[in-house]
Amino acid sequence: MKRQKKVIYWHALFHAYRDRLIVGGLLKLFSDITAFSAPMILKLLLNFFADPTKPKWL
Repeated sequence: MKRQKKVIYWHALFHAYRDRLIVGGLLKLFSDITAFSAPMILKLLLNFFADPTKPKWL
């Protein structure tokens, strides 16, 4: 008797949707990075504009 191959559904799903999974993962990574860095960038901007030694035209 021949042994039947075990079907792996995750493998088939990954190959069917790999492009969407990769793009979605990259978008999620970008979203997480911007969500994490936004408060730090805001702090830098606030410190820059709050500095009284800077000229007014800046």
